[in-house]
Amino acid sequence: MKPFGNYHRRHGVYCSIMSMMRGPLMLGPMMRGALFLLIACTAPSQVRYEDPLQAKLNAIYKAREAGRFVEAAALREDARRMLEGLPPATPAYAGSAHAIARLYESGARTAQARAVLQHALDRAGNSPAYTSVRIAMLAALSDSWFQDRNLKNALEYMQKAVAAQEAAPPPAPSGPPARQLDVSAVVFTGLRAQRVRFSSFTLADSNLNNYYNRLAALERQLGHPDAAAVWNGKLRVQAAKRGDSELASFLEQQGELAEAAAIRKRAAERAVTPEDAVEQLGSLARIYVRQERLDEAIAAQQQAIGRMEAPGSAEREQLAQMLQRAGRTDQADVVYRELLTQTPADQQVWLTVRYSNYLSSSQRGAQAVALLGAFRESHGALRPDEEAGVYFALAHAAQVSGDVRKSEEYQARGAAINKRQSPNVPAPPELDSLLRQAEAAAGEGKTADAFAAAMRALHLAPAAQNRDLIGWIIPSIASAMTQHKAVAPGELLFQHAIALAESWSDETLQPLLNLLGNRAHFLMGQPELKSQTPALIERYRALLIEAHGADSGMLDDPMRMTVQFERTRNAPPASMIPVQDLLAYEESVNGNTSEPYLAALRTLAETYDYNGDRMRAIPVRRQIVQIADLGLPKEDPQRGQVRVDLAMALANDGDFDEADQVVAQAPRQPYALQQIRRMRAERQRPR
Repeated sequence: MKPFGNYHRRHGVYCSIMSMMRGPLMLGPMMRGALFLLIACTAPSQVRYEDPLQAKLNAIYKAREAGRFVEAAALREDARRMLEGLPPATPAYAGSAHAIARLYESGARTAQARAVLQHALDRAGNSPAYTSVRIAMLAALSDSWFQDRNLKNALEYMQKAVAAQEAAPPPAPSGPPARQLDVSAVVFTGLRAQRVRFSSFTLADSNLNNYYNRLAALERQLGHPDAAAVWNGKLRVQAAKRGDSELASFLEQQGELAEAAAIRKRAAERAVTPEDAVEQLGSLARIYVRQERLDEAIAAQQQAIGRMEAPGSAEREQLAQMLQRAGRTDQADVVYRELLTQTPADQQVWLTVRYSNYLSSSQRGAQAVALLGAFRESHGALRPDEEAGVYFALAHAAQVSGDVRKSEEYQARGAAINKRQSPNVPAPPELDSLLRQAEAAAGEGKTADAFAAAMRALHLAPAAQNRDLIGWIIPSIASAMTQHKAVAPGELLFQHAIALAESWSDETLQPLLNLLGNRAHFLMGQPELKSQTPALIERYRALLIEAHGADSGMLDDPMRMTVQFERTRNAPPASMIPVQDLLAYEESVNGNTSEPYLAALRTLAETYDYNGDRMRAIPVRRQIVQIADLGLPKEDPQRGQVRVDLAMALANDGDFDEADQVVAQAPRQPYALQQIRRMRAERQRPR
């Protein structure tokens, strides 16, 4: 099993783990269980030092792994009490606080996780001896509020962390390293569990650049571009100190491509070694591609290849891709053909596959099929992964050529080879297998089989290590069953699963949150059950408060459900009260220029449209455009989409001149412009 790898000290352990988790957690309470992280100590044979608290954490891991969840919950409380008695001067204090907070967060109890972190912060106080603990706890609290979608609180704690870090004395240049808390984790990603190790679990060496980055991102999301620019300015100073390459990379990340290109160009001209020149020219070529300056990109890439002692195939393939993008397909063909003749035989299969995909992408599917066919005839037996790759490339080429039957045949052959080549992959756990079996049966309309398999899975779930799966898959099964008119069995599955998840709530609230949220949507779609929706939404809201606290930004979920329910309950007009409540809530939690407030404004505009009140929707859409320009990066496609939304609203109201002007500000939106012109022509047509 391949581990995630060790985290470097300069990142700070909480930041490192949070960055790994940020993607799925940002999807809200419906997806927070997709990545379950349970931190515990390593096995005794792996630990150089194990104090009683470490032993307790290790016991929690073992209990969880064995399915003894009630015991794990009790041990978690024991660990929290032990931490409260641990002196902040203890070398593992900050790491232990993080580990215990993570135990609560893994059960969707982030309010309790923050209580642990806040208690550790309070005990550290303002003592210079505990500066590293204070900084780590402030950064951890910022991350926790960010995950719970309260940007104002996240910003406040991160500002304090940065102030403390900037004021902290530099670390001592020598001396014995502080004892570290070695930990391991059980990570549930999707449906697969694995144990990974995190060594260097130290919090003494925070990364100020990382904090600046996070502050800039928070200020941007809050719609404060001037404040974000201040932190980006500090990042730029830090990058410049590390040299031209670092500064150019920073500018590329910020979208300042012209300046980045100028720096890369100067650096290439001043390069002392061929390797330096190749690095700068290659980076310059990629910047030019982003700027659509394709001829200059090709020239830079050719220069980079020319400076190489032995040009690599990767760089030459990149050149071919640039040539293709510039419409110079004849030259791209030459590059690929040269590569095919010069590449060793054991590497030709994947190059041939990529060449065939290139031919398919340039609408030459027949040539791609011929190329792959000739390759198969001229080569002997391939490894299973190579043979499957060839068949998948053939499927793509046949599809481009319009031969759907052949495409499906090739796709099936590739899939069959993939399945055959993995005979040693262990079968999924029984709970996982039964749930997937039920999901497949429900999708095929075999609702009785689906219900039976799902009920067997629920019977096994209490003792299963991956029991949280029921919160993700039962809603999918129930929804699929309703598509085949099996509403009652779907509702019964929900009821059984919810009762089961309630019995687990001392240890984890995540499955129950998932089930309640999904069941609310389920009820809205069933006329005979719709009346139960408001009570369920209120129950879901109360559970969110228990899990994440009354200040959590997660409470926008039940508010949006109420807006949706109002739209489905009666014919227009829908009540404006729920959406006004949502708007007021987002303003209080995140401010009236933030990305969450922008999302609430879109809900307001959609509600006005639903009610046929277009005149009120247009000013709201203007405000949406203004907020998008404040907070979203220049290249974010949402900036174009909100302009299209405004332009279409204006066109529907007959204001075609302004609609044209607005959509012209949205790059790469030719369809919207054409649609507005058709609407204008239709409006002007004599009746």
